[in-house]
Amino acid sequence: MNKNLDVVIINDTFYLLTMQAENLFNMERSYKLRCGIKIEEIAALDILSNTDAFRAVASKGQNPRRFVSFNQSRLDAIKDINSRKKYMKMFQIKVKNGKIDTEDPKSSERLVKFLCDKAMLDPIDEEPREVSAAKAWS
Repeated sequence: MNKNLDVVIINDTFYLLTMQAENLFNMERSYKLRCGIKIEEIAALDILSNTDAFRAVASKGQNPRRFVSFNQSRLDAIKDINSRKKYMKMFQIKVKNGKIDTEDPKSSERLVKFLCDKAMLDPIDEEPREVSAAKAWS
C-alpha cells in the first residue's frame, strides 16, 4: 500500500488509516476522545493533587495526540504509592502528600509524557529524556 494513503473504501465501507483522514469529514479527532477518556480514568484514581489543573494541561496543545500511545502498564505502575514515588522521582515529577503535584504545569506535562511512552531514562547519565516513540527491542 502507498504510505500516503489516508482512506480506503472496500465494499461500501470506509476505513480511515490515518488521523489525517478525519479532516476530510470534519470529524472530532479520535485522539481527543481517547485523551478525554484516559484523563477521566486517571482522575478517578485519586493520585493527582489537582485534577482540574491536570485536565487543563493534558487536553491542550500536543498532549491530546500523545494519548494515542498511552501505556496502561505505566498507569498501573503508579497506582501504588511506593511505586509512584519511585517513578515520579526518576522522571523529576513532583509529588506532594503522596499525590502527583499537578498544580505544577511542568509536572502535569511530564506525567503525560511518562504515561504516553514519551519519557525514557538515558542509559549513560540516568537522566530523563523526552523521546518521540519507544518500542521494545527485538
